[in-house]
Amino acid sequence: MTALAERKSKPPVFVTSDTIWEQGENRPVVVEAHPFYCSVRLKNMRQSYTVPWSAIWSMAARAEADKVARAKKSTHKVTRGML
Repeated sequence: MTALAERKSKPPVFVTSDTIWEQGENRPVVVEAHPFYCSVRLKNMRQSYTVPWSAIWSMAARAEADKVARAKKSTHKVTRGML
C-alpha cells in the first residue's frame, strides 16, 4: 500500500453511496483524499470542506464511545425506593 504523500498521480476521488438532499435533488458525497486532509463535497456542487484525517478518527472514536455508553446505560435498571 502506497502512502498518499508518496503518490505521484492525482489524489484518489471516491463517490460514496450515501446521498444528501441539496438544492432539490439527492446528491452523492464525494471525498477527495490528500496526504494530510480530505476534501468533502456534494456531486455537482462547488462548495467543499477540508477535514484533517485526525479529525475523522477522533469523530469516529467519540461516536463509538457514545454508542458503548448508550448501550451500557440502556442495560442499567433504575431501582428507586428499594432498600
